[in-house]
Order: sequence, then C-alpha cells, then structure tokens
Amino acid sequence: MRIPGVSGQTLITFYIFFSGRYLGKSGTIGDKIDLRNNPNRAMIIVDLYNYMTRTDAGLLNFPCNQKRADDAIAYNNIAIDFLRKEQTSIIFIYQAFERRTFESLFAPFIPIKGSFKVSINAKLHNNKDPEFNKPVGDAFSNPELQSYLSDKKVGTLYITGAATEGCVYMTVWGARNRGYNVYVIDKSDVWLCSREKE
Repeated sequence: MRIPGVSGQTLITFYIFFSGRYLGKSGTIGDKIDLRNNPNRAMIIVDLYNYMTRTDAGLLNFPCNQKRADDAIAYNNIAIDFLRKEQTSIIFIYQAFERRTFESLFAPFIPIKGSFKVSINAKLHNNKDPEFNKPVGDAFSNPELQSYLSDKKVGTLYITGAATEGCVYMTVWGARNRGYNVYVIDKSDVWLCSREKE
C-alpha cells in the first residue's frame, strides 16, 4: 500500500550503520505474534512531542534542524490522514519520568510527566488517539503497547518519529523481534544531528 505524497516507503530489515555502534543492542524481546491471525495495521509515531520537535522546549535545542522536524510533522499528517481512512490505528509514543525518581536523576535530559515538553506536538493530527509512555528507547518496552496491538489484531506497523538513529531504530527492532511486518515512512522521521548535508 502506497501513501500519497510520501515517497520511498522501505521495509526495514536492519540498519547496519547503527547496529552496535550507537545502541549496543537491537530492541527488546517479546512474544512472537502470528501474522495469520493479525491482519490489521497500526501507525506508531515515536516521540514527536514538544521536547523533540520544538527548539523552545528541547534540551540543547534538539532537534538540530527545526525545519527537518517541521517537515516530518507535515509528512506524518499526510500519512495519518491517509491511514486513518484505511482503518489503521494511530498510536503516539512518548518518554517521560516521574519527578524525583531515580530515573529522572540518572537521565535528567528526559522530560517529566505532565510537563509541556511531553505534550504531543499540537500540529499533529491527533484525534484523541492512544498514547503510551516508554521507559527506554524501544516503545515495546511498555508491555501495554503490545497488548493494545494484540486486542486490535495488528500485524503490520508503520513506524515514524524521532530520533531515527535512536528510539525509532529501537522500536523497529522491538517490533521485528516480535514478528511484526514493519515499515518506516520516509521523510516522516527525524534525525537529530545526522544527514544535515542532504
């Protein structure tokens, strides 16, 4: 299936360039799904919240290229609108810690739950779609995500978001480790500091 206006949908098998070099492992492990019994689709949008898409809300003004983030949001909206019409579930992922916990002290660059930084970017076409918090980069580190996908009988995932070389990468591998068909929608993802010369 092609999404109008979005080119280069690519089935992700692996990212050789980043394997081990940046992350050291390849996503979380979970129960394998049976694709024969899970014919439906879902779009997982990773970390397109204010902290990762607005320079006035992010640590060290991430992402490095604000225009790249704005363009990614525009492409995501094209995909969201098209896939929603195709009865595809839309899911938003974010990462936030409780205030004054060990995690928040150990990783102070992660936003605190309930803050403005954690809000999904208001430019995205969010129709009160489900949101899941992830404790680490891979969205499947929250078991509620796979439970939701199982209830919806989802076997095919379209994954977008930020950062391509981090949380999107990990979520792709978390999904593949569980047997999902996985696609990343080109131009709908955000690289933080890479590919700036393109």
